[in-house]
Amino acid sequence: MPPISSRSGARAVCARLAGAHFRGLWRRGVALLPAFGLALLLLPAGIGEGTAMPVHPRTLAPAAVYSTDFTGFPKWRGMLERFSRQLAAPDGADAALWRAFVDRLRGGDRAAQLRAVNAAVNAIPYVTDMANWGRSDFWETPVELLRYGGDCEDYAVAKYMALQALGVAVADMRVDVVDDRQLGVTHAVLLVAADDDAYVLDNLTDEILPLEQTPFYRPVYAINEHGWWNYGPPPAATAAGP
Repeated sequence: MPPISSRSGARAVCARLAGAHFRGLWRRGVALLPAFGLALLLLPAGIGEGTAMPVHPRTLAPAAVYSTDFTGFPKWRGMLERFSRQLAAPDGADAALWRAFVDRLRGGDRAAQLRAVNAAVNAIPYVTDMANWGRSDFWETPVELLRYGGDCEDYAVAKYMALQALGVAVADMRVDVVDDRQLGVTHAVLLVAADDDAYVLDNLTDEILPLEQTPFYRPVYAINEHGWWNYGPPPAATAAGP
């Protein structure tokens, strides 16, 4: 694993589209929004109280408030619904595209799968939501990412779905929205539990980093198909969520 200081190679530059999009460059181009701006897009519609977080044998992140209420996550729910429809479509084109992508990642142990999935998804072109969909934020399905490219949360979602197709349990994964305290932006990554540790799959690097080697990421919330975790005050108090 490279030292954390290797992130100093990452830098942000202004992008167009009337706005505050930033492209972080580290091994490949990745666009990000400033923390306040992207928080308005990635945060749930309302962060409320939840139940106690269920017991998990591995620590995926610091203590958080857990909830199974997805009311504040219309973009997450919409992505799941569209993905289900795409895989079940009568013509089978989307299902074949996704199956071919996943099949070439099969084989090896958990660590090898994490590396293969992270690198394969990271190789997909970065494209802003505004360029793809004409809106400031849109959570793509993995099929849409393969067809059109996407941004940080789309990479994280595709890795989540690919690993699930390869046999990784939902309970061992979370799409994690974080404050990047080095770059001053809000970002999304995938957390995966393996070998009694937690690992970060990040579109800023093909390296798989143990969670403890990413102190520059402060979790805001995390989500999977079972529930979501609120890690405390977000950079913006309320916002339209994923």
